[in-house]
Amino acid sequence: MGRAGSSTAASAGCSVTRSRNCRLARAELTRHAVCLRGPPAREWVTAPAPDELAAEQRTNQREYWAPWVERHERLPLIAAWPRLTEWGVLGVARQLHTIRTGEVVSKTRAGELLFARIGAEHHAVTSDALAIRRGEPRTVSLRRSQQDIRVHEGGDAACAV
Repeated sequence: MGRAGSSTAASAGCSVTRSRNCRLARAELTRHAVCLRGPPAREWVTAPAPDELAAEQRTNQREYWAPWVERHERLPLIAAWPRLTEWGVLGVARQLHTIRTGEVVSKTRAGELLFARIGAEHHAVTSDALAIRRGEPRTVSLRRSQQDIRVHEGGDAACAV
């Protein structure tokens, strides 16, 4: 198995070819990996082209997130299962940022960027998701706990609200 252009890293004990988000994994490895032993990841993993990375994220939104939202939209996620709220809001926010910019950021940073871009009517659920992610204490009213998280797509954009 060759190093240059290889998407399998046997020596590192991982295979990005089996990853559901292979291009995202490759982007993270080439941009953010800290190698403890052996050559830098960018020497044995090929970074995806920005349009390939964005296409993968759009496919993931259609095939994973849209059905996920349908299964969970009627549940009071924030009160009963706070980590699902964090997962839904910040996971989609991260994808949206990647689609828009080609940059892969943390879920926390994606939530901060989402908060700055969305209307005030969605600040509460975004703030709650960030608080859950950071392990901060929070108070949730029954009304806020029943807020839906929906994925809206339009052209090259989608929003989680």
